[in-house]
Amino acid sequence: MQLLLLMSGPVAVGKSGVARQLVSDHGFQRIGTGDLLRVHLEKEGLSKSRTDLQGLGDRFDEETDFYWVVQRADEAIAALEAQQVWILDAVRKKRQVEHFRKKFGDSVVHVHFVAPEEVLRERYEQRLAAGGEYVGNTTYEEAIRHPNEIAARSLEELADYVVDLTTMMPLEAAAHVARLTKG
Repeated sequence: MQLLLLMSGPVAVGKSGVARQLVSDHGFQRIGTGDLLRVHLEKEGLSKSRTDLQGLGDRFDEETDFYWVVQRADEAIAALEAQQVWILDAVRKKRQVEHFRKKFGDSVVHVHFVAPEEVLRERYEQRLAAGGEYVGNTTYEEAIRHPNEIAARSLEELADYVVDLTTMMPLEAAAHVARLTKG
């Protein structure tokens, strides 16, 4: 592995769109924490609402000292040894970033995405109205009050790079991130 890109940022900033473009256009392999959580919720017969996803992530964080995300990434990387560039979409806690840096060292690059609050709210509400990824009708106000969201927003200070996605489309943002991370 040459590179493990950790992505962070507030809800609805555009992390997933950038990740999809990095996969399709720049050869990255995605590791999605939300995907893993959804599988576990399904096994437990729970809904896949944003609140339930956050609650399960919190439980895993507590049970593993935030290391479960690193374990998931390590398993994925081991299964595809030839893959050189990876994205983890997304880290939410400072301790997760610390674990990744300790485990993977200089291979880790952390990019934090930002946009103004009014842009985030509008994007979130559009996705909710479209029946997209925010299952369960969690309001924007509820989503941003959750401790995971508060923690994710604070990761800007730990990031190697901060990228403003206010006006950048995923295609442009992915090209920018690829240039930043691949030299």
